[in-house]
Amino acid sequence: MTAIPVLALITAAVGLGLFVGLLYLRHVRRPVLIAFHFLLGAIGTEGFVQFLHGPSSRGANRAGAFGDLALVLFIATLLSGLIASLLVRGAPRSSKFVLATHAGVGLVGFGILVTWFATLQ
Repeated sequence: MTAIPVLALITAAVGLGLFVGLLYLRHVRRPVLIAFHFLLGAIGTEGFVQFLHGPSSRGANRAGAFGDLALVLFIATLLSGLIASLLVRGAPRSSKFVLATHAGVGLVGFGILVTWFATLQ
């Protein structure tokens, strides 16, 4: 498996997440875009797991713990996004904190992922 489809899926999830976040700041909520953002992130993370630890993970172990760190951050991002979406109606203040955490951890994970993919040859 090559890195390009995984990076494209996760980049699309990040881009859509930035757009959904901008809509959220404008107090507009689009559930279909949020669901599509989640699906892109989940499929991209699953593809990254396959790339990192799958049977054809040639060269993925050379970069050390960068890949594992990005994977842990993406899993935390998925979980915090789910928690934020569950809290939106019940506790809006805590959902804002969880949503900010979701965005921050996701962007850091994306930066580490891009750096890690750049080290692969």
